[in-house]
Amino acid sequence: MVETERVRLSLLEEKLMDVLQLLQRLRDLNISKRALGKILLNTLDACKDAPPEGRCGPVAILDALRQALAGCELLQRELSAPASTAPALANPLLISC
Repeated sequence: MVETERVRLSLLEEKLMDVLQLLQRLRDLNISKRALGKILLNTLDACKDAPPEGRCGPVAILDALRQALAGCELLQRELSAPASTAPALANPLLISC
């Protein structure tokens, strides 16, 4: 029982890390706070109205948010563009204020 819960939490942590990394990449590409907020609210509305594949809860929301962020036009352009000359951060989740 404890092992099952550890595995579940580990999977949840991985999904959360993916979402946070995508959010950081989008902020590095100077996506507006309004656009990020719209993606988040649209995802929450979609999960509330019709949970994907019959699932509900935090895991489904993180999955849907990851898909929405990964499908963002700015990210798609970045992936198709040549590599940037900007130096990579040692910690991709480091957010400066």
